[in-house]
Amino acid sequence: MTSDLQRSRRAMLRGYVHNFTSGTTAHGFSRINSGQNWVRMVWIGIVSCALLGAIIHATKQVTTYLQYPVSSTNRQEPNSFEFPDLTFCDPLNKRFFHNSSAELAKQADRVDERVITYSLVYSHFGTENDWRKERKAIEMIYTTWEHLLNITNVNIRPMDMVLYCTFDGEPCSHHNFRVFYHRLYTNCFTFKPPARHLRSSGMDRGLFLLLYVPSADPSFKLDSLARLASGLENNGIRFQIHQRDTIPHPLEYGIMAPTGTLTAVGLEQVKTSLANTPTHPCVPDVQLELFDNQFNFTRSYERQLFDCIKAEYHQEVYKLCTCLLESHVILKPGFNSTTESFCHDLIGVTTPGRVAAVKRLYRKALDSLEGPPQGLGDYIKIGLLMRQMDPSLDVPLTRMMCADNVSENAVKPESCYDSCNYNKYSYSLSQCPWPEDSFKVRNAQIQMIKIAQMLDEYERQHGDEMPVSALARSMQHHKLNTNSCQTYDTQDMTVPEPKECHRVQLFVRRSIVQLRVYPETLTVRHIIEERSYELVNLCSDMGGVLGLWIGFSIVTLFEFAELLMVCASYYWYELIGSFTRSKRNPMRIPKLLAGSSGRPDLRDVELFMNASMCTSPSVLSAQSRSTAMLGRSGSRQDGQLLQTAS
Repeated sequence: MTSDLQRSRRAMLRGYVHNFTSGTTAHGFSRINSGQNWVRMVWIGIVSCALLGAIIHATKQVTTYLQYPVSSTNRQEPNSFEFPDLTFCDPLNKRFFHNSSAELAKQADRVDERVITYSLVYSHFGTENDWRKERKAIEMIYTTWEHLLNITNVNIRPMDMVLYCTFDGEPCSHHNFRVFYHRLYTNCFTFKPPARHLRSSGMDRGLFLLLYVPSADPSFKLDSLARLASGLENNGIRFQIHQRDTIPHPLEYGIMAPTGTLTAVGLEQVKTSLANTPTHPCVPDVQLELFDNQFNFTRSYERQLFDCIKAEYHQEVYKLCTCLLESHVILKPGFNSTTESFCHDLIGVTTPGRVAAVKRLYRKALDSLEGPPQGLGDYIKIGLLMRQMDPSLDVPLTRMMCADNVSENAVKPESCYDSCNYNKYSYSLSQCPWPEDSFKVRNAQIQMIKIAQMLDEYERQHGDEMPVSALARSMQHHKLNTNSCQTYDTQDMTVPEPKECHRVQLFVRRSIVQLRVYPETLTVRHIIEERSYELVNLCSDMGGVLGLWIGFSIVTLFEFAELLMVCASYYWYELIGSFTRSKRNPMRIPKLLAGSSGRPDLRDVELFMNASMCTSPSVLSAQSRSTAMLGRSGSRQDGQLLQTAS
């Protein structure tokens, strides 16, 4: 009985497959069941090659989709220009501008700290006459002093440099500038415009600045660090134009504007919107929380790619040297400024009680000398004695040397991506001498009259402030007579006191910069990236590929799915049947299927077997046709089957 049922099932399966190949919408399958054997073999080869071609073609389309290709479009957005931030610095700026290092050294609470720092640093470098090592030593001393006092308070202020300011035709002042502390340039100043959108474009609009450069004025002495410069630096300012509310990087992206020149910068805004894809990811708009150890507070900035690279560099320094670099520290969860160690804090200023302990060591080392320290050799002895008495002093010195030896180029920021939306400003730069060097030019006389009026107004406003502003102090030092340039004879093109006016002119050419930053056009170029191959494109192409090679469609896909279900149910029944035969427990037909004569009806047996295999209605119809064919094959076979069933 079991073998007969198996043969019946195989026959029904073959009948279903035959009906499927004859009626499917896929091309070529109907040819396999017709004709002679060699014709069938030919068509099997053709259909197999078509299937292989469809698979290869479809794989290429899927690969293209998984590469997430993008396309860029340019759009012009009129009257959408947004004025950026502008940050400028004095590259040769004196660290202790309003309080010189000599004045600070005279303060009772600063004497020991200054000598300790000096002694510890030079005890490491020794007395070798090498200007590179000497510069490195002085840099370490100055960066250590950043922790001893707030350099931003004794350094230059916006009012020290801003002589004249207008924005979009309206006056502005030093109150529109915010201090930004830079590790190399100390105090820099970022212009925050009162309004971002301008009324019109052109050189007469935008930002117009007259800036005084203290480092270019011989009336102010340079500090030790500036005297050790290469000597190739220009007198002037270094400025950077950057997206609003972002961290400025004047050292890396700044432009130099020398004194005695007019520097004009025409801007064009380019807005970029990137497509965030797995193969070319970008970072959505996020805010960076940065801790500034000089101001001891946190500021928020828009994230940029270069900020991420800097953060990775800081993380590398922290991992190798177990200390944080000063200036701007990107906050991480659990950050506490009172417990973290900074790389250039030699005497533990941020650690409570550490400075007092180091001072006691210094007193002991000082007592071991026969007299007060006279030169560099004595300071080196003091430093070595302190390090011998407390070896823990070597730890911050080692951290400092470690941090200075970590190169930014060695860091590979693999996790840094562009922001999805950012602004860049392309610019055209022009520079020319200013003011004119000859009074024979009418324009030169008019220029000097205007400049003299500005200087006179500035001195009236800031001359009496304490501490006196740098520009006002310089004008008093040079004894400039600005009134000598405020009158002009239009007949012979002369001024009443040409010598005095010429002194004012030399002062301006030597220490003042004119800077103009303006939009060349208010139209913004917007670059938009979009995915050029979406899922709907993949579905369309897949349909075209499968239709081209083998005539597939969605309906054909369901037909093949049904065929797979039928075949799966057949082999599942075969597996169950082999398992029950191994248990010697033949399948019994319930008495419920027996007819009135006590013999089971063959059609009921078939329906029972189909139900036991959970076949679909379409399979049942195919099986019924196969059973009818079997019933017509002969009464002898049916009789044997009924006897076995009974």
